[in-house]
Amino acid sequence: MLTTILALLTTAVLAGSPPVPSPQDVARRDRLRKMLIARDKAPPCTELSKVSDRLVEDLQWLMDNVKAPPWVGVRAAQCIVELHATTEVSRIQGWLLDPEKPGLTLVVLGELDTMPIPVVIAVIQTALTGPHAAKVHPRLMRSANPQIRALLQAQQIKP
Repeated sequence: MLTTILALLTTAVLAGSPPVPSPQDVARRDRLRKMLIARDKAPPCTELSKVSDRLVEDLQWLMDNVKAPPWVGVRAAQCIVELHATTEVSRIQGWLLDPEKPGLTLVVLGELDTMPIPVVIAVIQTALTGPHAAKVHPRLMRSANPQIRALLQAQQIKP
């Protein structure tokens, strides 16, 4: 029996299984999940920082692992963008390039007004070259944000 358990653990480690989260990770992520689960009464993103000292990592974990209700992952993505767009540009760009997650592209586009202009430019350029580009450009041209439309029209950002 012990040999079987050791063999399974060794196989899991060698196969690159993700590490088992610590009890502190589990508790912290569960607190965040409970905060985000309320559909219409989720706290502001800044409140989440008080719960986690690894906020981006924990929010990404929630996005990847909490399937229901779906707004938990959406709200987690919004908070990463709102609070950490400048430092997490490559993470956000990775979301835009994922063909399996068109919803994340919509989430990111919906948060453009919260980002600094250099980040907006990088994000839009990535979105316009990603798998959802055909839907991105018309949506950006209809943006209520005149700076975004001006960037597109000035051809600083090309589709």
